[in-house]
Amino acid sequence: GRISLAERDAVLSALLDELAAHSELLLIADNLDLAISGSYAGISLLCDAIDRGVRLLATVQHEELLKELGSAPALARRLLPVRIPPVHRSETLRALEQFARQCGCDVSPAAVLAAVEITERQQAVQPAAAVGLLSAAVAEAAWRTSKRITPDDLTSVLKPQWPQ
Repeated sequence: GRISLAERDAVLSALLDELAAHSELLLIADNLDLAISGSYAGISLLCDAIDRGVRLLATVQHEELLKELGSAPALARRLLPVRIPPVHRSETLRALEQFARQCGCDVSPAAVLAAVEITERQQAVQPAAAVGLLSAAVAEAAWRTSKRITPDDLTSVLKPQWPQ
């Protein structure tokens, strides 16, 4: 079912109260814009929590949503936007090649490239998505007691996502 804005704000309030009581914690909020969009109460709760010492590291999904958050003066005074450019494909490949060398399996170069291509088509966040896909294929291969990872192993990891 759906959660109403009032329910969402109540959950957010309880979470922020708990975090304010534990100043050693850091709130990591993925897609902060979705958590507080359409709710002036949510923005107010977040501002109050920051004023009470809640430490926050957050992401937004799109540049337009960052602008929308910045248009709330109370929030704009409390947050500092930092733009992190997307990871270049060569960096993702380098990370996957390093993972492949350390995983204990023989990962084919074609599998490394396929992991990047598949996750790029899904517009996933790199390199985490590609590493996640390759590590799932390694885990599945270990279950089958196989030591070689090919592009077909990546496909078999994704196969349960396809409708039957």
